[in-house]
Amino acid sequence: MYGKLFTQMYDSSLCEVWEALITFQQLIVLSDSQGVVDMTHEAIHRRTNIPLDIIQRGVTELEKEDSRSRSPEADGRRIERLDAHRDWGWRIVNYSYYRTLASAEEKREADRLRLQRKRAADRGVSPLVADGRGPSLDLADVAQGEGEEEGKRKRHGPPSGPGVGVDEAEWVLEQVKPIYPKREGHQRWPQALRHIRAALKAGLSTQELIAAVTRYATYCDTKQIAGGDKVLQAATFFGEAQGWRETWEVQEKAKPRHWPAPGDESGWKRLGREVGIEPTVGESLQAFQARVRDAVAKKGKA
Repeated sequence: MYGKLFTQMYDSSLCEVWEALITFQQLIVLSDSQGVVDMTHEAIHRRTNIPLDIIQRGVTELEKEDSRSRSPEADGRRIERLDAHRDWGWRIVNYSYYRTLASAEEKREADRLRLQRKRAADRGVSPLVADGRGPSLDLADVAQGEGEEEGKRKRHGPPSGPGVGVDEAEWVLEQVKPIYPKREGHQRWPQALRHIRAALKAGLSTQELIAAVTRYATYCDTKQIAGGDKVLQAATFFGEAQGWRETWEVQEKAKPRHWPAPGDESGWKRLGREVGIEPTVGESLQAFQARVRDAVAKKGKA
Protein backbone atom coordinates (compact mmCIF):
# COMPACT_ATOMS: atom_id res chain seq x y z
CA MET A 1 0.00 0.00 0.00
CA TYR A 2 0.96 3.66 -0.33
CA GLY A 3 0.64 6.11 2.53
CA LYS A 4 1.52 9.79 2.47
CA LEU A 5 3.80 11.04 5.24
CA PHE A 6 3.41 14.60 6.49
CA THR A 7 6.54 16.48 7.52
CA GLN A 8 4.74 17.91 10.56
CA MET A 9 5.37 14.61 12.36
CA TYR A 10 9.00 15.74 12.72
CA ASP A 11 7.81 18.74 14.74
CA SER A 12 5.51 16.77 17.06
CA SER A 13 6.00 14.92 20.34
CA LEU A 14 6.20 11.69 18.28
CA CYS A 15 9.71 12.66 17.17
CA GLU A 16 11.05 12.50 20.74
CA VAL A 17 11.26 8.69 20.55
CA TRP A 18 12.91 7.77 17.26
CA GLU A 19 11.82 4.12 17.46
CA ALA A 20 8.20 5.29 17.54
CA LEU A 21 8.78 7.65 14.60
CA ILE A 22 10.32 4.95 12.41
CA THR A 23 7.70 2.36 13.36
CA PHE A 24 4.84 4.80 12.69
CA GLN A 25 6.21 5.52 9.21
CA GLN A 26 6.26 1.79 8.43
CA LEU A 27 2.70 1.31 9.71
CA ILE A 28 1.46 4.14 7.48
CA VAL A 29 3.06 2.55 4.41
CA LEU A 30 1.85 -0.97 5.29
CA SER A 31 -1.72 -0.02 6.25
CA ASP A 32 -4.75 -0.67 4.07
CA SER A 33 -7.20 1.96 2.80
CA GLN A 34 -8.82 2.12 6.24
CA GLY A 35 -5.58 2.57 8.17
CA VAL A 36 -5.54 -1.02 9.42
CA VAL A 37 -2.30 -2.96 9.84
CA ASP A 38 -3.31 -6.54 10.56
CA MET A 39 0.23 -7.86 10.99
CA THR A 40 2.35 -9.17 13.85
CA HIS A 41 5.49 -7.44 15.09
CA GLU A 42 7.52 -10.19 13.42
CA ALA A 43 5.75 -9.75 10.08
CA ILE A 44 6.47 -6.01 10.10
CA HIS A 45 10.10 -6.78 10.92
CA ARG A 46 10.33 -9.20 7.98
CA ARG A 47 8.66 -6.80 5.53
CA THR A 48 10.77 -3.75 6.47
CA ASN A 49 14.04 -5.41 7.59
CA ILE A 50 13.99 -3.14 10.64
CA PRO A 51 15.19 -4.95 13.80
CA LEU A 52 12.36 -6.58 15.75
CA ASP A 53 13.24 -4.85 19.03
CA ILE A 54 12.95 -1.45 17.32
CA ILE A 55 9.46 -2.35 16.04
CA GLN A 56 8.41 -3.63 19.47
CA ARG A 57 9.62 -0.51 21.30
CA GLY A 58 8.03 1.71 18.66
CA VAL A 59 4.63 -0.01 18.93
CA THR A 60 4.74 0.25 22.73
CA GLU A 61 5.28 4.01 22.48
CA LEU A 62 2.61 4.48 19.81
CA GLU A 63 0.03 2.69 21.98
CA LYS A 64 0.64 5.03 24.92
CA GLU A 65 -1.53 8.03 25.76
CA ASP A 66 0.10 11.34 24.79
CA SER A 67 -1.25 14.53 26.29
CA ARG A 68 1.00 16.54 23.94
CA SER A 69 -0.44 15.04 20.75
CA ARG A 70 -2.10 17.45 18.31
CA SER A 71 -5.19 15.25 18.31
CA PRO A 72 -7.16 14.48 21.48
CA GLU A 73 -8.72 11.40 19.85
CA ALA A 74 -8.00 8.19 21.76
CA ASP A 75 -6.22 10.28 24.42
CA GLY A 76 -3.41 11.03 22.00
CA ARG A 77 -2.62 7.43 21.09
CA ARG A 78 -1.32 7.00 17.55
CA ILE A 79 -2.55 3.41 17.16
CA GLU A 80 -5.14 1.14 18.78
CA ARG A 81 -5.31 -2.65 18.79
CA LEU A 82 -7.90 -4.31 16.62
CA ASP A 83 -8.69 -6.95 19.24
CA ALA A 84 -8.14 -6.87 22.98
CA HIS A 85 -7.28 -10.59 23.18
CA ARG A 86 -4.14 -10.33 20.98
CA ASP A 87 -1.02 -8.18 21.15
CA TRP A 88 -0.83 -7.48 17.38
CA GLY A 89 -2.93 -5.86 14.68
CA TRP A 90 -3.64 -2.12 14.89
CA ARG A 91 -5.68 0.73 13.50
CA ILE A 92 -4.00 4.08 12.89
CA VAL A 93 -6.18 6.48 14.87
CA ASN A 94 -6.14 9.56 12.62
CA TYR A 95 -5.67 7.76 9.30
CA SER A 96 -8.97 8.84 7.70
CA TYR A 97 -8.35 12.52 8.55
CA TYR A 98 -4.88 12.58 7.02
CA ARG A 99 -5.96 10.49 4.04
CA THR A 100 -8.62 13.09 3.22
CA LEU A 101 -6.07 15.84 3.71
CA ALA A 102 -3.60 14.07 1.41
CA SER A 103 -6.22 13.50 -1.27
CA ALA A 104 -7.16 17.17 -1.30
CA GLU A 105 -3.50 18.22 -1.46
CA GLU A 106 -2.75 15.81 -4.31
CA LYS A 107 -5.80 17.03 -6.23
CA ARG A 108 -4.65 20.63 -5.91
CA GLU A 109 -1.17 19.67 -7.12
CA ALA A 110 -2.60 17.64 -10.03
CA ASP A 111 -4.83 20.57 -11.02
CA ARG A 112 -1.85 22.93 -10.90
CA LEU A 113 0.30 20.66 -13.09
CA ARG A 114 -2.53 20.08 -15.56
CA LEU A 115 -3.08 23.82 -15.96
CA GLN A 116 0.68 24.34 -16.30
CA ARG A 117 0.90 21.75 -19.09
CA LYS A 118 -2.06 23.27 -20.92
CA ARG A 119 -0.50 26.72 -20.85
CA ALA A 120 2.81 25.26 -22.04
CA ALA A 121 1.10 23.39 -24.88
CA ASP A 122 -0.70 26.57 -25.95
CA ARG A 123 2.64 28.33 -26.14
CA GLY A 124 4.43 25.38 -27.82
CA VAL A 125 7.08 24.98 -25.11
CA SER A 126 7.93 22.50 -22.37
CA PRO A 127 5.99 22.83 -19.09
CA LEU A 128 9.33 23.28 -17.30
CA VAL A 129 10.15 26.23 -19.52
CA ALA A 130 6.70 27.72 -18.90
CA ASP A 131 7.49 27.62 -15.20
CA GLY A 132 10.96 29.10 -15.72
CA ARG A 133 12.75 25.98 -14.48
CA GLY A 134 14.34 24.42 -17.54
CA PRO A 135 15.83 24.87 -21.01
CA SER A 136 13.59 25.25 -24.03
CA LEU A 137 12.64 21.91 -25.59
CA ASP A 138 10.52 20.93 -28.51
CA LEU A 139 7.23 19.35 -27.43
CA ALA A 140 8.16 16.14 -29.26
CA ASP A 141 11.29 15.87 -27.10
CA VAL A 142 9.22 16.48 -23.99
CA ALA A 143 6.75 13.74 -24.98
CA GLN A 144 9.62 11.32 -25.61
CA GLY A 145 11.13 12.10 -22.20
CA GLU A 146 7.80 11.59 -20.47
CA GLY A 147 7.38 8.28 -22.30
CA GLU A 148 10.79 7.10 -21.07
CA GLU A 149 9.91 8.01 -17.48
CA GLU A 150 6.63 6.13 -17.78
CA GLY A 151 8.58 3.11 -19.05
CA LYS A 152 10.84 3.24 -16.00
CA ARG A 153 7.83 3.34 -13.67
CA LYS A 154 6.32 0.31 -15.37
CA ARG A 155 9.58 -1.64 -15.11
CA HIS A 156 10.45 -0.79 -11.53
CA GLY A 157 7.01 -0.15 -10.03
CA PRO A 158 5.92 2.75 -7.83
CA PRO A 159 8.19 4.00 -5.03
CA SER A 160 7.64 2.21 -1.71
CA GLY A 161 7.46 5.34 0.40
CA PRO A 162 7.39 8.80 -1.16
CA GLY A 163 4.29 10.02 -2.94
CA VAL A 164 3.76 10.81 -6.58
CA GLY A 165 6.08 13.56 -7.80
CA VAL A 166 8.24 13.44 -4.64
CA ASP A 167 12.00 13.17 -5.10
CA GLU A 168 12.92 9.75 -3.66
CA ALA A 169 16.41 10.76 -2.56
CA GLU A 170 15.18 13.86 -0.74
CA TRP A 171 12.41 11.81 0.84
CA VAL A 172 14.92 9.26 2.15
CA LEU A 173 17.06 12.10 3.51
CA GLU A 174 14.04 13.45 5.42
CA GLN A 175 13.43 10.02 6.96
CA VAL A 176 17.01 9.31 8.05
CA LYS A 177 18.05 12.71 9.36
CA PRO A 178 16.16 12.41 12.68
CA ILE A 179 17.46 8.88 13.38
CA TYR A 180 21.02 9.05 12.08
CA PRO A 181 23.41 8.85 15.06
CA LYS A 182 24.75 12.20 16.22
CA ARG A 183 28.48 12.81 15.94
CA GLU A 184 31.16 15.40 16.57
CA GLY A 185 31.59 17.59 13.51
CA HIS A 186 29.61 17.81 10.28
CA GLN A 187 27.53 15.11 8.63
CA ARG A 188 27.92 16.65 5.11
CA TRP A 189 24.25 16.12 4.26
CA PRO A 190 24.46 17.65 0.75
CA GLN A 191 27.08 15.05 -0.22
CA ALA A 192 25.01 12.35 1.51
CA LEU A 193 22.04 13.31 -0.66
CA ARG A 194 24.10 12.80 -3.82
CA HIS A 195 25.22 9.37 -2.61
CA ILE A 196 21.62 8.41 -1.70
CA ARG A 197 20.53 9.41 -5.19
CA ALA A 198 23.29 7.24 -6.69
CA ALA A 199 22.34 4.27 -4.50
CA LEU A 200 18.70 4.51 -5.56
CA LYS A 201 19.77 4.73 -9.19
CA ALA A 202 21.86 1.58 -8.67
CA GLY A 203 18.74 -0.33 -7.64
CA LEU A 204 18.45 -0.01 -3.86
CA SER A 205 14.99 0.69 -2.44
CA THR A 206 14.09 3.55 -0.13
CA GLN A 207 13.22 1.07 2.64
CA GLU A 208 16.58 -0.70 2.35
CA LEU A 209 18.41 2.58 2.93
CA ILE A 210 16.20 3.56 5.87
CA ALA A 211 16.54 0.11 7.42
CA ALA A 212 20.35 0.32 7.09
CA VAL A 213 20.43 3.62 8.99
CA THR A 214 18.19 2.13 11.67
CA ARG A 215 20.58 -0.80 12.10
CA TYR A 216 23.56 1.56 12.26
CA ALA A 217 21.85 3.76 14.87
CA THR A 218 21.19 0.68 17.02
CA TYR A 219 24.81 -0.41 16.58
CA CYS A 220 26.14 3.00 17.68
CA ASP A 221 23.85 3.04 20.71
CA THR A 222 24.89 -0.47 21.72
CA LYS A 223 28.59 0.30 21.28
CA GLN A 224 28.06 3.63 23.10
CA ILE A 225 29.79 5.63 20.40
CA ALA A 226 26.85 7.84 19.41
CA GLY A 227 27.73 11.51 19.77
CA GLY A 228 31.46 10.93 19.33
CA ASP A 229 33.93 11.10 16.47
CA LYS A 230 33.77 7.33 15.83
CA VAL A 231 30.37 7.71 14.17
CA LEU A 232 30.64 7.74 10.38
CA GLN A 233 29.71 10.96 8.66
CA ALA A 234 26.40 10.54 6.86
CA ALA A 235 28.19 11.31 3.59
CA THR A 236 30.70 8.52 4.30
CA PHE A 237 27.98 6.07 5.35
CA PHE A 238 26.07 6.52 2.10
CA GLY A 239 29.23 7.02 0.03
CA GLU A 240 32.52 5.17 0.18
CA ALA A 241 31.60 3.05 3.23
CA GLN A 242 28.36 1.82 1.59
CA GLY A 243 26.88 1.33 5.03
CA TRP A 244 23.73 -0.32 3.70
CA ARG A 245 25.79 -3.43 2.88
CA GLU A 246 26.64 -4.02 6.55
CA THR A 247 24.49 -5.91 9.05
CA TRP A 248 25.81 -3.73 11.91
CA GLU A 249 25.41 -6.59 14.37
CA VAL A 250 27.28 -6.28 17.65
CA GLN A 251 29.39 -9.39 18.12
CA GLU A 252 29.29 -10.83 21.61
CA LYS A 253 32.68 -11.38 23.22
CA ALA A 254 33.64 -15.01 23.68
CA LYS A 255 33.26 -16.13 27.28
CA PRO A 256 36.59 -17.04 28.95
CA ARG A 257 37.25 -20.77 29.38
CA HIS A 258 37.14 -21.95 32.99
CA TRP A 259 39.53 -24.87 33.26
CA PRO A 260 39.07 -27.59 35.90
CA ALA A 261 41.44 -27.53 38.82
CA PRO A 262 44.73 -29.37 38.14
CA GLY A 263 43.77 -32.28 40.44
CA ASP A 264 40.10 -32.47 39.37
CA GLU A 265 40.25 -35.74 37.38
CA SER A 266 36.48 -36.01 36.86
CA GLY A 267 36.35 -32.40 35.66
CA TRP A 268 39.09 -33.01 33.09
CA LYS A 269 37.40 -36.21 31.89
CA ARG A 270 34.12 -34.35 31.48
CA LEU A 271 35.84 -31.60 29.49
CA GLY A 272 37.66 -34.26 27.44
CA ARG A 273 34.36 -35.87 26.45
CA GLU A 274 33.11 -32.47 25.24
CA VAL A 275 35.97 -32.32 22.72
CA GLY A 276 36.10 -36.05 21.93
CA ILE A 277 39.16 -36.97 24.03
CA GLU A 278 39.29 -40.01 26.35
CA PRO A 279 42.18 -40.98 28.63
CA THR A 280 44.27 -43.93 27.46
CA VAL A 281 45.42 -46.84 29.60
CA GLY A 282 48.35 -45.86 31.78
CA GLU A 283 48.18 -42.17 30.72
CA SER A 284 49.02 -39.70 33.49
CA LEU A 285 46.52 -37.01 34.40
CA GLN A 286 49.06 -34.35 33.39
CA ALA A 287 49.49 -35.86 29.89
CA PHE A 288 45.71 -36.21 29.51
CA GLN A 289 45.27 -32.55 30.52
CA ALA A 290 47.77 -31.49 27.83
CA ARG A 291 45.86 -33.43 25.15
CA VAL A 292 42.54 -31.91 26.27
CA ARG A 293 43.98 -28.38 26.17
CA ASP A 294 45.24 -28.97 22.61
CA ALA A 295 41.84 -30.30 21.53
CA VAL A 296 40.03 -27.32 23.05
CA ALA A 297 42.40 -24.90 21.32
CA LYS A 298 41.92 -26.60 17.94
CA LYS A 299 38.14 -26.61 18.35
CA GLY A 300 38.21 -22.89 19.14
CA LYS A 301 40.00 -22.19 15.86
CA ALA A 302 37.65 -24.37 13.79
